[in-house]
Order: sequence, then structure tokens, then C-alpha cells
Amino acid sequence: MTQKIEPDELQHLQTQHNQPLIVDVRSEEEYLAGHVPGAIHIPLADLASRIGDLPQQTIVPYCNMFHPGSSRGEQARDLLQSHGLDARVLEGGFQGWKKAGLPVEEEL
Repeated sequence: MTQKIEPDELQHLQTQHNQPLIVDVRSEEEYLAGHVPGAIHIPLADLASRIGDLPQQTIVPYCNMFHPGSSRGEQARDLLQSHGLDARVLEGGFQGWKKAGLPVEEEL
């Protein structure tokens, strides 16, 4: 199973019929300050209790990826995969998304 997805690939998949569910697992403050367009917010601490609410489709969790190898996004991917879901973490996290020059949504 592929573990990561590049920002450009994720943006392309967002235009497809079977687009992935993008889940921001950062804090509410981080999410409101800016997130990947179309992402839903489920903090990592709440993810386990909400797994049953998630659809059976590819899920792409992400965080800021400040700690590759043990980041919140990677922990979320591992948790989702342990429940049999198809999950791939966003390579570089939100910082990688912004570095690629992709659009950002902000809640004002």
C-alpha cells in the first residue's frame, strides 16, 4: 500500500470522480488559519472515535509534518490503515502543500 501522496497528485485527484477525503488532523487554530481546500477538520485526538463516520474511500490525513516519521498525519494514516481504510499521508504536510504553491483556504 502506498504510504504517501505528493501535493500535486492530491490536487489532481481532487478533480476526479472518486476524489479522496482530505482530513486535517491539526488543532482547530491551525485549521482555521489555513488548510487544504475541501479538507475536513478532525483533530488527531478525536480521529479514533470518528472512524466509523468516515466513508470507504481513500483518506488523506495531514498535519504540518514538523516531525517526519512520527507526525500527527502519519499517526492518523497508521490508525486509519489499522482499521482497514485506504489512507495515504500528504507528503510534506500542509507546509509541503503551501511550498508547492497550491491554494489555501482560510476561515476568517
